[in-house]
Amino acid sequence: MEVFLITGSNASSIRTNTSLLVAFGLRLLGLETVHIQLTGRDEQPILRGEMPAPFATAWFSAIERPPSSAAIWDWIGQSATAEAVVIDLGVSAFEHGWIADPVFRILLPLATGEADVERVGRDFHAIAAALVPSGLVLPWILPVGWPPVMEPSDFKPVLDRALTRSGLPAPPSDRVIPPGGISTFEVRSAPPVVDGRISLSPKVATATEGIAYGMLKAMGSSLLPVPDDAF
Repeated sequence: MEVFLITGSNASSIRTNTSLLVAFGLRLLGLETVHIQLTGRDEQPILRGEMPAPFATAWFSAIERPPSSAAIWDWIGQSATAEAVVIDLGVSAFEHGWIADPVFRILLPLATGEADVERVGRDFHAIAAALVPSGLVLPWILPVGWPPVMEPSDFKPVLDRALTRSGLPAPPSDRVIPPGGISTFEVRSAPPVVDGRISLSPKVATATEGIAYGMLKAMGSSLLPVPDDAF
């Protein structure tokens, strides 16, 4: 089992949309997937309708204090069939206990706006600084809405320009996941949810598989499907 934390200080729609796309894509890859949303003050769970998604869903309130990673693990433990867990984790619920768990893969969605890029760069360094003492793995940057022809190295000048004023260097190219190919999807828009149920066009739904596959491949994930002709 692997757990993917979708977090960052960009707009909540960017984070939530990315978490939904990733969960959808993982399910299309044939993985038993769970999507967990941590909700903030005056925030309702995004998936709450009857049969809300083709994957399992859950939510936790983070109003008083964020649930610990142990509490989330306890809940996940009740879902014996889960192979991939995607957590929509707002900054208000983010604490060191989350990033200190070595099994969690931290992903920062990278939208195309200049301010969005700068925030992702700052988030990367803030999380990396918190992880350095423990020697744990750095976060990953997951571009969403960028042309699929771009390579991870193409993002270095983009991040360099955005971080110039802050004096921070661009995150390493090997921590940037290749774009999955939904350049037409407006990741800043309201989540693709109708009456509490996820609703994606066939084109976008199919493209989510590419996002999930690219993510697993970049991370060297053990969940990566093996081609039928591999042997």
